[in-house]
Amino acid sequence: GEQDVWLRRAALLAPARPLRAGGGDWDGFLRRARTAEAAPRGGHDVVREAVERVREVVRETRPDLA
Repeated sequence: GEQDVWLRRAALLAPARPLRAGGGDWDGFLRRARTAEAAPRGGHDVVREAVERVREVVRETRPDLA
């Protein structure tokens, strides 16, 4: 339901800080992002926004990844 959408969003946003700091698992994030975007459940706009937000944050310090 609606709660699941926000949990997926939080899970996608969680790696933003470590990725921005130079750590984190970029490949793992991309796998989870693709899975979330392809899921038949609702909330695609929320999921897409979260994925794009992480990419924006990472792009600030690690443009080679984003």
